[in-house]
Amino acid sequence: MKNQISFGVNRTGIQMSPFQSKQMEAGFKDFPPMPVDTSMRAADLKQTYIREADSVGSVPLPGSVHGAVTTGLQMIKGEHPEMLMDKLSERLAFERTGVRLYEALIIKAEVALPGNALSELHQFRNEEEEHFVLVRDVIESLGGDATSQTPCADVAGMAAMGLMQVLTDPRTNLAQCVQAILIAELADNDAWDLLIQLTEDAGLEGPGEKFRLAKAQEDLHLEYMRSWIEDLVLEPQKPLQH
Repeated sequence: MKNQISFGVNRTGIQMSPFQSKQMEAGFKDFPPMPVDTSMRAADLKQTYIREADSVGSVPLPGSVHGAVTTGLQMIKGEHPEMLMDKLSERLAFERTGVRLYEALIIKAEVALPGNALSELHQFRNEEEEHFVLVRDVIESLGGDATSQTPCADVAGMAAMGLMQVLTDPRTNLAQCVQAILIAELADNDAWDLLIQLTEDAGLEGPGEKFRLAKAQEDLHLEYMRSWIEDLVLEPQKPLQH
């Protein structure tokens, strides 16, 4: 597997077919992409769907007495436990995906860098799993259901699908896969900051401190991937040294 990008026979661009492209441009005049006589523009139709659509989902009510009491107390204090539970579930979904992303990156790196220990990647993979367990335990300690798919958890899963496709595509090289991991780590990093703020606003000092430790590990993941992508792009033959 090569990390370098090379010139080749790429027929996707319009310049590869100058004669046909002229015919296509001429056809636009007779058959424009957007018909003139229409009862509703495409944008208007999309906006109608948006206005009439239901939400992605909902945050489930607590299934335990402890959860009901905890949620009730926070409601009385004017806080929004439903938002906290939604963001906790979002992190749970994303950390679970993070484990799978790193597992896919390890497989790719084993092919691209034979003989390397890849100890950092295994460490990051294990830390992502630890973060998953941490968030799961916090959800359950608050009386929530860690198996529920809340709105933000659902959206996080959909957003990560493209990254997983990049990493599991046999054709992608190591640099492209590290770029996908970097995208995930950037989103993950900011999301931890928001979750820490929500946790502290809810007066949950114990989880907040644990989340700060997890955030510190995520900071290291992010800096590592930033450095590695620079090495792979600027010095594609350089071995794994961080």
